Amino acid sequence: MDALIAARLPIFWRMMAVVGLATLLAFARWLALLAGGHGEAGPGHRAGWRGLLRALKRGPAVGWRRTLAHVLSDGLLHRRLYRRSRARWLAHAAMLGGFLGLMCMSALAALAEHILRPLGLAPGVVAVVLNKDHPLMALPNETFGLLLLAGGAYAGLRRLFWPGPNLPSERPDVLALALLAFIAISGYPLESLRLLAEAVPAQAARYSYIGWPLARLLAPLGLRWAEWHFWLFQVHVLAASTLFIYWPFSKMLHVLAAPLVAGLGAAEEGG
Repeated sequence: MDALIAARLPIFWRMMAVVGLATLLAFARWLALLAGGHGEAGPGHRAGWRGLLRALKRGPAVGWRRTLAHVLSDGLLHRRLYRRSRARWLAHAAMLGGFLGLMCMSALAALAEHILRPLGLAPGVVAVVLNKDHPLMALPNETFGLLLLAGGAYAGLRRLFWPGPNLPSERPDVLALALLAFIAISGYPLESLRLLAEAVPAQAARYSYIGWPLARLLAPLGLRWAEWHFWLFQVHVLAASTLFIYWPFSKMLHVLAAPLVAGLGAAEEGG
């Protein structure tokens, strides 16, 4: 068991490499289907990747500069949604910002662990990134998780109580939201168990401003914290892997597709 606990992070990164490859292949399939509408493939034939490449080479009819400006304002910042409903805009921004923030933090840790450190590059940066209790790592992780939870709570409540005609609450949507909620919520007890397992001193642990108070509440139980952390970590990873693999096949794909579609549509309409 001690050997498994020591190897949990290498196991995690190998698993995520496989999951990431499967997800990229699924996204590639989606892009190939999208490419079917571009190019001159002839009746009954798909344009495929060559059609998509030809479309990219031609560029948008309104020009790249105007298109990218609208992708930013209408696709990423959701200017129209902001005008329609400030509450929905805040919830969407919280979910998107929290989720992408956590993804970036994980990607940064992977970069430091598997590329920068083996190559001996930026040792100071690597030391900070791999120190989970450093304020520059602990504070953003706690905050991004909280943002994701807040936005997800609003989205879930809206689907339950104020769905409206254009917001059907289907099982796949509920599954995606449930996975997001579980990943965000489980992150806090997972962090508290790590703090207990590693006996992190209070002056360092305090930057985990949700995980540390929870750890103090759990401490009197006197459990085998390393083992509890290991198994909860595996469940957390399983949920994250399921979400990533499911992502390209669900309506959650709009997180990546919607900014491009909204930006192109707004650009062609003239803003």
